[in-house]
Amino acid sequence: IEDIDECKLDVAKFETECPPLVPKCNTEAGATCVNKIGTYTCQCPKYTSGDGFLSGLSFNAEVAVVPHGFKGGTGCHDTSKPVIELKGPNPKVFRISKCGALGGVMSSKQMDHDADLKSAQQKYYSDDIKLMIRQTVGAELCATHELSRPNASHCVKAFDETFKGKVDLSREVSVGDPTQTSMLQWRVPYDVEDAAGNKAETVWRDVVVEEVDLADVEARVRSESLLQKNAEIRRAVEQALAEERRKGGSRRNQRTAECPKCPACTCPGDGSGSSSFDPSLCDPVCGARDQTCTA
Repeated sequence: IEDIDECKLDVAKFETECPPLVPKCNTEAGATCVNKIGTYTCQCPKYTSGDGFLSGLSFNAEVAVVPHGFKGGTGCHDTSKPVIELKGPNPKVFRISKCGALGGVMSSKQMDHDADLKSAQQKYYSDDIKLMIRQTVGAELCATHELSRPNASHCVKAFDETFKGKVDLSREVSVGDPTQTSMLQWRVPYDVEDAAGNKAETVWRDVVVEEVDLADVEARVRSESLLQKNAEIRRAVEQALAEERRKGGSRRNQRTAECPKCPACTCPGDGSGSSSFDPSLCDPVCGARDQTCTA
């Protein structure tokens, strides 16, 4: 008995002449037909799962052998979870001057007033962070002195691997409200879901509020700005050097290609027509020739 390769049949022809022989693979979902001895099976593509057959399919008594791997027609379903990658600073640090009671040279602070003022200041931090996230769609969390006007896509990247290729979901990422974990620390969640309902693992950005003395605020801001500016200059110098090396290599290759091969250096004879020569004349002649060409 000769095996029939159902996967290579003329579908248009056999749909009329012998429908049971036509493979029932869910090709729209990426399933492919794989021939087996006496039957066939349907194989789902990478990043999906299922039996690969058309959804809701059933086989009646006309089919002598139920295709291999058939499990009720579950099709191929995307099972790949998206991946989220945070960009920009993590943790994101906000600096603010400490709030406290007045203190003089001769008199100390009223400590009860100091604690009350600090508490009054700190109770607004959560609302401030939440408002900044909502007003900028999360872009504030990756803003720096170097990148002072980012958009949301500068802060996070998300993609989903599918059998059709990689899908960019960065614009679909949602930034949640901050969750306070300590007096001056919060965590902000990033989530995304693909078209099949697969949810990425939540990724968190830490947010820290640093309360510093007024005199230290400006110094810290200047220091951070200087570090970022130096990093920017360093990158520019590295790019310029790389470009110069590239151009230098191109010029060397050009010179090598254009320079003719040095001719063989032969010493002159003694002028008498004999094969003998004067060694004292050899070095000056060859030296002169070496100066006119480059190997």
